[in-house]
Amino acid sequence: MSTVYLCSSDPSAGKTFVAIGLARQLAKLSYSVGYIKPVVASGNGDVQLMKGLLSLSEPDNVMGPVDLGAEEAGSGLAARVEQAYRQVAQGKDVVLAEGGGNLNEGAQVGLSAAQVATKLEAAVVLVVKYIGEATIDSVLVSKRSLGELLSGVVVNNVPAAQESLANKTVVPALEGRQVKVLGVVPQDPVLLAPTVKELVEVLGAEVLCCEDQVGRLVESLLIGAISYEGSRAYFARKTNKAVIAPANRPDMQLWALAGPLSCLIITGRYNPDPTVLANAKAKGVPVVRADKDSVATVEAMQELFVKGSVGQPDKLVRIDALLSGRLDFHSVFSALQLPRRAG
Repeated sequence: MSTVYLCSSDPSAGKTFVAIGLARQLAKLSYSVGYIKPVVASGNGDVQLMKGLLSLSEPDNVMGPVDLGAEEAGSGLAARVEQAYRQVAQGKDVVLAEGGGNLNEGAQVGLSAAQVATKLEAAVVLVVKYIGEATIDSVLVSKRSLGELLSGVVVNNVPAAQESLANKTVVPALEGRQVKVLGVVPQDPVLLAPTVKELVEVLGAEVLCCEDQVGRLVESLLIGAISYEGSRAYFARKTNKAVIAPANRPDMQLWALAGPLSCLIITGRYNPDPTVLANAKAKGVPVVRADKDSVATVEAMQELFVKGSVGQPDKLVRIDALLSGRLDFHSVFSALQLPRRAG
Protein backbone atom coordinates (compact mmCIF):
# COMPACT_ATOMS: atom_id res chain seq x y z
CA MET A 1 0.00 0.00 0.00
CA SER A 2 1.33 3.44 -0.97
CA THR A 3 0.47 7.01 0.03
CA VAL A 4 0.75 10.32 -1.80
CA TYR A 5 0.46 13.52 0.22
CA LEU A 6 -0.76 16.54 -1.76
CA CYS A 7 0.15 19.86 -0.19
CA SER A 8 0.54 23.52 -1.12
CA SER A 9 1.55 26.89 0.26
CA ASP A 10 -1.65 28.49 -1.09
CA PRO A 11 -5.20 27.43 -0.19
CA SER A 12 -6.39 27.97 -3.78
CA ALA A 13 -3.51 26.18 -5.53
CA GLY A 14 -5.66 23.26 -6.69
CA LYS A 15 -4.82 20.30 -4.43
CA THR A 16 -8.32 18.85 -4.63
CA PHE A 17 -8.29 19.26 -8.41
CA VAL A 18 -5.08 17.21 -8.63
CA ALA A 19 -6.40 14.69 -6.09
CA ILE A 20 -9.48 14.11 -8.23
CA GLY A 21 -7.37 13.68 -11.36
CA LEU A 22 -5.08 11.17 -9.64
CA ALA A 23 -8.00 9.29 -8.13
CA ARG A 24 -9.76 8.96 -11.47
CA GLN A 25 -6.60 7.81 -13.23
CA LEU A 26 -5.86 5.27 -10.51
CA ALA A 27 -9.44 3.97 -10.68
CA LYS A 28 -9.14 3.56 -14.46
CA LEU A 29 -6.12 1.36 -13.82
CA SER A 30 -8.12 -0.72 -11.30
CA TYR A 31 -6.28 0.45 -8.19
CA SER A 32 -8.41 0.75 -5.05
CA VAL A 33 -8.07 4.25 -3.61
CA GLY A 34 -8.61 5.64 -0.11
CA TYR A 35 -8.61 9.27 1.02
CA ILE A 36 -7.78 11.21 4.16
CA LYS A 37 -7.45 14.90 5.00
CA PRO A 38 -5.54 14.62 8.28
CA VAL A 39 -6.04 18.24 9.35
CA VAL A 40 -9.29 20.07 8.61
CA ALA A 41 -9.40 23.82 9.20
CA SER A 42 -12.58 25.12 7.57
CA GLY A 43 -15.28 22.50 7.19
CA ASN A 44 -15.13 19.05 5.62
CA GLY A 45 -16.26 19.89 2.08
CA ASP A 46 -13.20 18.26 0.50
CA VAL A 47 -13.73 15.14 2.59
CA GLN A 48 -17.37 14.85 1.53
CA LEU A 49 -16.48 15.48 -2.11
CA MET A 50 -13.80 12.78 -2.26
CA LYS A 51 -15.92 10.40 -0.21
CA GLY A 52 -18.66 10.64 -2.81
CA LEU A 53 -16.36 10.45 -5.83
CA LEU A 54 -14.54 7.38 -4.53
CA SER A 55 -17.64 5.74 -2.99
CA LEU A 56 -15.91 5.47 0.39
CA SER A 57 -17.71 4.35 3.53
CA GLU A 58 -15.54 5.70 6.35
CA PRO A 59 -17.13 8.37 8.57
CA ASP A 60 -16.21 12.00 7.96
CA ASN A 61 -14.42 12.21 11.31
CA VAL A 62 -12.14 9.37 10.23
CA MET A 63 -11.40 10.83 6.79
CA GLY A 64 -10.86 14.22 8.45
CA PRO A 65 -9.68 13.24 11.94
CA VAL A 66 -8.33 16.53 13.33
CA ASP A 67 -10.45 19.69 13.18
CA LEU A 68 -8.31 22.72 14.03
CA GLY A 69 -11.41 24.72 14.85
CA ALA A 70 -12.30 22.33 17.64
CA GLU A 71 -8.96 21.04 18.92
CA GLU A 72 -6.40 22.16 21.45
CA ALA A 73 -2.76 21.19 21.30
CA GLY A 74 -2.21 17.73 22.68
CA SER A 75 -0.07 14.67 22.24
CA GLY A 76 -3.00 12.49 21.26
CA LEU A 77 -3.74 14.16 17.92
CA ALA A 78 -0.88 12.58 15.99
CA ALA A 79 -1.98 9.17 17.23
CA ARG A 80 -5.53 9.94 16.10
CA VAL A 81 -4.28 10.72 12.59
CA GLU A 82 -2.28 7.51 12.45
CA GLN A 83 -5.27 5.46 13.64
CA ALA A 84 -7.56 7.10 11.10
CA TYR A 85 -5.00 6.54 8.37
CA ARG A 86 -4.82 2.83 9.15
CA GLN A 87 -8.60 2.66 8.89
CA VAL A 88 -8.87 4.42 5.52
CA ALA A 89 -5.91 2.43 4.16
CA GLN A 90 -7.41 -0.95 4.95
CA GLY A 91 -7.81 -2.94 1.75
CA LYS A 92 -6.54 -0.09 -0.46
CA ASP A 93 -3.70 0.02 -2.96
CA VAL A 94 -3.23 3.77 -2.64
CA VAL A 95 -4.22 6.44 -0.14
CA LEU A 96 -4.51 10.05 -1.27
CA ALA A 97 -3.78 12.36 1.66
CA GLU A 98 -4.61 16.04 1.23
CA GLY A 99 -2.89 18.81 3.15
CA GLY A 100 -4.29 22.05 4.49
CA GLY A 101 -4.24 25.61 3.20
CA ASN A 102 -0.48 25.96 3.61
CA LEU A 103 2.53 23.95 4.69
CA ASN A 104 2.44 25.24 8.27
CA GLU A 105 -1.24 24.62 8.94
CA GLY A 106 -1.47 22.18 11.84
CA ALA A 107 2.01 22.98 13.17
CA GLN A 108 0.48 24.19 16.45
CA VAL A 109 -0.69 20.64 17.13
CA GLY A 110 2.39 18.91 15.70
CA LEU A 111 0.75 18.22 12.34
CA SER A 112 2.41 20.48 9.76
CA ALA A 113 2.69 19.19 6.19
CA ALA A 114 6.19 17.79 6.76
CA GLN A 115 5.21 16.21 10.08
CA VAL A 116 2.14 14.50 8.63
CA ALA A 117 3.95 13.28 5.51
CA THR A 118 6.68 11.80 7.71
CA LYS A 119 4.17 9.98 9.92
CA LEU A 120 2.35 8.56 6.88
CA GLU A 121 5.60 7.71 5.06
CA ALA A 122 4.10 9.43 2.04
CA ALA A 123 5.48 10.61 -1.27
CA VAL A 124 4.86 14.37 -1.26
CA VAL A 125 3.50 16.20 -4.30
CA LEU A 126 3.50 19.99 -4.00
CA VAL A 127 0.78 21.81 -5.95
CA VAL A 128 1.58 25.47 -6.64
CA LYS A 129 -0.48 28.22 -8.21
CA TYR A 130 1.47 29.80 -11.05
CA ILE A 131 2.61 33.37 -10.31
CA GLY A 132 5.07 33.95 -13.15
CA GLU A 133 8.78 33.64 -12.49
CA ALA A 134 8.06 34.15 -8.78
CA THR A 135 6.78 30.56 -8.88
CA ILE A 136 10.42 29.47 -8.74
CA ASP A 137 11.02 31.26 -5.43
CA SER A 138 7.75 29.95 -4.00
CA VAL A 139 8.66 26.35 -4.81
CA LEU A 140 12.20 26.65 -3.46
CA VAL A 141 10.93 28.05 -0.16
CA SER A 142 8.50 25.13 0.09
CA LYS A 143 11.28 22.70 -0.76
CA ARG A 144 13.27 23.93 2.22
CA SER A 145 10.31 23.10 4.44
CA LEU A 146 9.68 19.66 2.92
CA GLY A 147 13.26 18.57 2.26
CA GLU A 148 13.77 15.06 0.94
CA LEU A 149 10.08 14.28 1.37
CA LEU A 150 9.29 16.18 -1.84
CA SER A 151 8.77 13.90 -4.83
CA GLY A 152 7.73 16.58 -7.27
CA VAL A 153 5.69 19.67 -8.01
CA VAL A 154 2.62 20.41 -10.13
CA VAL A 155 2.49 23.98 -11.47
CA ASN A 156 -1.20 24.76 -11.78
CA ASN A 157 -3.45 27.49 -13.15
CA VAL A 158 -1.08 28.77 -15.84
CA PRO A 159 -2.72 31.41 -18.10
CA ALA A 160 -2.61 30.51 -21.81
CA ALA A 161 -0.39 33.50 -22.57
CA GLN A 162 2.13 32.31 -19.94
CA GLU A 163 2.43 28.62 -20.88
CA SER A 164 5.54 29.17 -22.97
CA LEU A 165 7.27 31.09 -20.16
CA ALA A 166 6.31 28.42 -17.65
CA ASN A 167 7.71 25.60 -19.77
CA LYS A 168 10.83 27.40 -21.02
CA THR A 169 11.82 29.30 -17.88
CA VAL A 170 10.11 28.03 -14.72
CA VAL A 171 10.42 24.30 -15.40
CA PRO A 172 14.17 24.31 -16.30
CA ALA A 173 14.94 26.58 -13.34
CA LEU A 174 13.26 24.19 -10.92
CA GLU A 175 14.65 21.01 -12.42
CA GLY A 176 18.11 22.61 -12.40
CA ARG A 177 17.67 22.81 -8.63
CA GLN A 178 16.68 19.14 -8.34
CA VAL A 179 12.92 19.74 -8.19
CA LYS A 180 11.00 17.30 -10.37
CA VAL A 181 8.21 19.08 -12.25
CA LEU A 182 5.37 16.59 -12.62
CA GLY A 183 3.15 18.82 -14.72
CA VAL A 184 2.30 22.28 -15.99
CA VAL A 185 -1.47 22.64 -16.03
CA PRO A 186 -3.26 25.50 -17.82
CA GLN A 187 -5.85 27.79 -16.31
CA ASP A 188 -9.46 26.83 -17.00
CA PRO A 189 -12.20 29.26 -15.92
CA VAL A 190 -14.79 26.49 -16.02
CA LEU A 191 -13.13 24.82 -13.03
CA LEU A 192 -13.63 27.98 -10.97
CA ALA A 193 -17.25 28.31 -12.01
CA PRO A 194 -19.76 27.68 -9.19
CA THR A 195 -23.20 26.26 -9.83
CA VAL A 196 -26.40 28.25 -9.49
CA LYS A 197 -27.14 26.12 -6.41
CA GLU A 198 -23.87 27.22 -4.77
CA LEU A 199 -24.70 30.87 -5.46
CA VAL A 200 -28.12 30.38 -3.89
CA GLU A 201 -26.58 28.80 -0.79
CA VAL A 202 -23.98 31.51 -0.22
CA LEU A 203 -26.60 34.23 -0.67
CA GLY A 204 -29.26 32.53 1.44
CA ALA A 205 -31.50 33.27 -1.56
CA GLU A 206 -34.74 31.79 -2.85
CA VAL A 207 -35.20 30.02 -6.18
CA LEU A 208 -38.43 31.28 -7.74
CA CYS A 209 -38.55 29.04 -10.80
CA CYS A 210 -36.73 26.28 -12.70
CA GLU A 211 -35.24 24.72 -9.57
CA ASP A 212 -34.33 21.64 -11.60
CA GLN A 213 -31.76 23.78 -13.46
CA VAL A 214 -29.70 24.93 -10.47
CA GLY A 215 -26.86 22.59 -11.42
CA ARG A 216 -25.86 24.97 -14.24
CA LEU A 217 -22.37 26.44 -14.08
CA VAL A 218 -21.89 30.20 -13.75
CA GLU A 219 -18.64 31.40 -15.31
CA SER A 220 -19.18 35.14 -14.87
CA LEU A 221 -21.33 37.76 -13.15
CA LEU A 222 -22.87 40.76 -14.87
CA ILE A 223 -24.64 43.61 -13.11
CA GLY A 224 -27.52 45.11 -15.09
CA ALA A 225 -26.66 48.30 -16.97
CA ILE A 226 -28.89 51.37 -16.97
CA SER A 227 -29.68 52.07 -20.62
CA TYR A 228 -31.49 49.78 -23.03
CA GLU A 229 -28.88 49.93 -25.79
CA GLY A 230 -26.03 49.50 -23.32
CA SER A 231 -27.69 46.55 -21.64
CA ARG A 232 -28.44 44.74 -24.88
CA ALA A 233 -24.78 44.78 -25.95
CA TYR A 234 -23.53 44.20 -22.40
CA PHE A 235 -25.64 41.10 -21.78
CA ALA A 236 -24.59 39.60 -25.12
CA ARG A 237 -20.92 39.52 -24.11
CA LYS A 238 -21.03 36.31 -22.08
CA THR A 239 -22.90 33.02 -22.25
CA ASN A 240 -22.72 30.99 -19.00
CA LYS A 241 -23.40 34.02 -16.83
CA ALA A 242 -25.52 35.15 -13.93
CA VAL A 243 -27.16 38.53 -14.43
CA ILE A 244 -27.88 40.60 -11.34
CA ALA A 245 -30.72 43.10 -11.66
CA PRO A 246 -32.76 45.09 -9.12
CA ALA A 247 -36.32 43.98 -8.41
CA ASN A 248 -37.77 47.27 -9.68
CA ARG A 249 -36.30 46.88 -13.18
CA PRO A 250 -38.38 44.27 -15.06
CA ASP A 251 -37.22 45.85 -18.33
CA MET A 252 -33.60 45.09 -17.45
CA GLN A 253 -34.52 41.56 -16.40
CA LEU A 254 -36.24 40.91 -19.74
CA TRP A 255 -33.22 42.27 -21.63
CA ALA A 256 -31.06 39.78 -19.78
CA LEU A 257 -33.43 36.91 -20.58
CA ALA A 258 -33.26 37.79 -24.28
CA GLY A 259 -29.81 36.15 -24.42
CA PRO A 260 -28.18 32.99 -23.05
CA LEU A 261 -27.59 32.92 -19.30
CA SER A 262 -27.30 30.45 -16.44
CA CYS A 263 -29.56 32.33 -14.02
CA LEU A 264 -31.16 35.67 -13.26
CA ILE A 265 -30.56 37.06 -9.77
CA ILE A 266 -33.09 39.66 -8.65
CA THR A 267 -31.98 41.82 -5.74
CA GLY A 268 -34.28 43.38 -3.16
CA ARG A 269 -37.20 42.02 -1.21
CA TYR A 270 -39.85 42.21 -3.92
CA ASN A 271 -41.22 39.52 -6.23
CA PRO A 272 -40.41 39.90 -9.94
CA ASP A 273 -42.99 40.91 -12.50
CA PRO A 274 -45.09 37.89 -13.62
CA THR A 275 -43.97 38.52 -17.20
CA VAL A 276 -40.36 38.02 -16.15
CA LEU A 277 -41.11 34.74 -14.40
CA ALA A 278 -43.17 33.47 -17.36
CA ASN A 279 -40.34 34.35 -19.74
CA ALA A 280 -37.75 32.64 -17.53
CA LYS A 281 -39.87 29.50 -17.18
CA ALA A 282 -40.29 29.31 -20.95
CA LYS A 283 -36.52 29.47 -21.39
CA GLY A 284 -35.73 27.15 -18.45
CA VAL A 285 -33.67 29.83 -16.68
CA PRO A 286 -33.65 29.81 -12.85
CA VAL A 287 -34.73 33.08 -11.25
CA VAL A 288 -33.19 33.72 -7.84
CA ARG A 289 -34.29 36.38 -5.36
CA ALA A 290 -31.66 37.78 -3.00
CA ASP A 291 -32.45 40.22 -0.19
CA LYS A 292 -29.15 42.12 -0.60
CA ASP A 293 -28.65 44.99 -3.03
CA SER A 294 -26.73 44.36 -6.26
CA VAL A 295 -23.29 45.40 -5.01
CA ALA A 296 -23.58 43.43 -1.76
CA THR A 297 -24.79 40.42 -3.75
CA VAL A 298 -21.70 40.47 -5.97
CA GLU A 299 -19.40 40.86 -2.96
CA ALA A 300 -21.02 37.88 -1.25
CA MET A 301 -20.41 35.66 -4.27
CA GLN A 302 -16.87 36.67 -5.22
CA GLU A 303 -15.09 34.08 -3.08
CA LEU A 304 -16.85 31.29 -4.95
CA PHE A 305 -15.07 32.39 -8.12
CA VAL A 306 -11.66 32.32 -6.43
CA LYS A 307 -11.86 28.79 -5.09
CA GLY A 308 -14.27 26.83 -7.22
CA SER A 309 -15.70 23.44 -6.32
CA VAL A 310 -14.76 20.68 -8.73
CA GLY A 311 -17.16 17.81 -8.12
CA GLN A 312 -19.71 18.45 -10.87
CA PRO A 313 -19.82 15.88 -13.73
CA ASP A 314 -18.93 18.47 -16.39
CA LYS A 315 -15.89 19.53 -14.38
CA LEU A 316 -14.70 15.95 -13.86
CA VAL A 317 -14.52 15.53 -17.63
CA ARG A 318 -12.60 18.82 -17.89
CA ILE A 319 -10.15 17.66 -15.21
CA ASP A 320 -9.42 14.48 -17.15
CA ALA A 321 -8.83 16.49 -20.32
CA LEU A 322 -6.62 19.08 -18.62
CA LEU A 323 -4.38 16.55 -16.92
CA SER A 324 -4.11 14.14 -19.84
CA GLY A 325 -0.68 14.59 -21.38
CA ARG A 326 0.21 17.33 -18.87
CA LEU A 327 0.52 15.50 -15.56
CA ASP A 328 3.27 12.88 -15.45
CA PHE A 329 1.22 10.08 -13.93
CA HIS A 330 4.01 7.59 -14.58
CA SER A 331 6.45 9.54 -12.37
CA VAL A 332 3.84 9.84 -9.62
CA PHE A 333 3.15 6.11 -9.75
CA SER A 334 6.89 5.40 -9.71
CA ALA A 335 7.29 7.51 -6.58
CA LEU A 336 4.49 5.45 -5.03
CA GLN A 337 6.28 2.27 -6.14
CA LEU A 338 3.10 1.03 -7.74
CA PRO A 339 3.27 -1.83 -10.24
CA ARG A 340 2.43 -0.28 -13.61
CA ARG A 341 -0.86 -1.37 -15.15
CA ALA A 342 -2.06 -0.87 -18.68
CA GLY A 343 -4.79 1.75 -19.01
